[in-house]
Amino acid sequence: MENPAKEVPKVIEGLVGRPSLAQQRQILHRYFAPDCEFYHIYINTRGLEDLSSMYQFAETMFNYQGVKFHTVAYDAAQEVVAVRMTVRIRPWIRLGTPVDLEFFTMLELEKFQDEDGRELKRIKVQRDFFQRSPLLQAIPFFGEIYSWNLWRDLLGRVDAAFFRLVQRLVAWV
Repeated sequence: MENPAKEVPKVIEGLVGRPSLAQQRQILHRYFAPDCEFYHIYINTRGLEDLSSMYQFAETMFNYQGVKFHTVAYDAAQEVVAVRMTVRIRPWIRLGTPVDLEFFTMLELEKFQDEDGRELKRIKVQRDFFQRSPLLQAIPFFGEIYSWNLWRDLLGRVDAAFFRLVQRLVAWV
């Protein structure tokens, strides 16, 4: 990559924007380092072949539909790209009902020289941070309840009230 701020969204679209498995593999081999690392809520892996297998498994199971970017920020001094996005999936377990996964991805870049001697950047480390558990969001019926912000706020307030009550009972005894 010559301009990570502009090219990273295209890379991500190529990985989760309804790609074919061949396109996905081609993008991974073009933009990721051979010794890349991937850190996710459910899986950590190292190496381009493992990462390629993981992305292709995810495409098959979760049926990527597209991506919407909220923020893309590039720190040239640290060689880091931060991306906040929503990826729409249609997992087979939900019979094609869409699920929107909101998350933040941090990409650490490394410099390398291509065959022509140009200095380019490629992705060395990918770290995904989710607002909500993707697995729980994908469960039919429960996923909608789990994703509902009002419900989560109500549960938080009930938890806080319960723990205040327990605190008072312990102090009283």
